[in-house]
Amino acid sequence: MDASSGGILRLVARTVLLGVLVLSLASLRLALALAPALANDNELHLPILLTELNNRGYLHHGGRAVFLGDAGSWLPFLEQSHVAPVSAVQLLAMPDESMDLVLDHSDGVEFNLVDRVLKVGGVAAVFAALKAALQLPDN
Repeated sequence: MDASSGGILRLVARTVLLGVLVLSLASLRLALALAPALANDNELHLPILLTELNNRGYLHHGGRAVFLGDAGSWLPFLEQSHVAPVSAVQLLAMPDESMDLVLDHSDGVEFNLVDRVLKVGGVAAVFAALKAALQLPDN
């Protein structure tokens, strides 16, 4: 092998390595952009959260899931994921341990109420803008 073929081989190898690096960075950027359910301004990105909960198996067929708070423009995403929007009064009327998933985006987080209606092994996803508002029940 002469010097010119070795130089061409190194050039091809460096080009391929550069291409892999560029593609890896683009993939990493896309993955990081889709990861958070909360933006920097503490705005909830419910579609991303619902997708993540579905991917992890928390929104399963036949499961009971509710959204506590103002559904507003998120109603189509909730309906598509089979999550029922409810008020605090409706949640009060629900039987103990009847929900598989409770999403709480209400003004005042009612941990005791959420804990009461949540089944053993159920999941509660609560949006709390202030850490001081997080007073979790013992269990």
